[in-house]
Amino acid sequence: MMDGTDLSSSIMSVLFVYCTDYRRSAGAMAVVAIVLSPLSIGFGVYAIKQARYMFKRVAGAMLLINGACIFLMLFYIFSVISRI
Repeated sequence: MMDGTDLSSSIMSVLFVYCTDYRRSAGAMAVVAIVLSPLSIGFGVYAIKQARYMFKRVAGAMLLINGACIFLMLFYIFSVISRI
């Protein structure tokens, strides 16, 4: 039979594996968001200078993708916190 310490250590090892996976996913989303942030701001400034709708659409799409990456990163972090 397993006593309480063995059970709690096995639960903690399983949680560590889940947290490690979430940490990698959140790190990847953070890198993508950090790369996309200056690019989307740059496209936004360029879209203001150039009066073409195509540049405005590209800037808007990049801002939406950047927002989605940040949202997913926060979702991963809150999911890890709720499992602990």
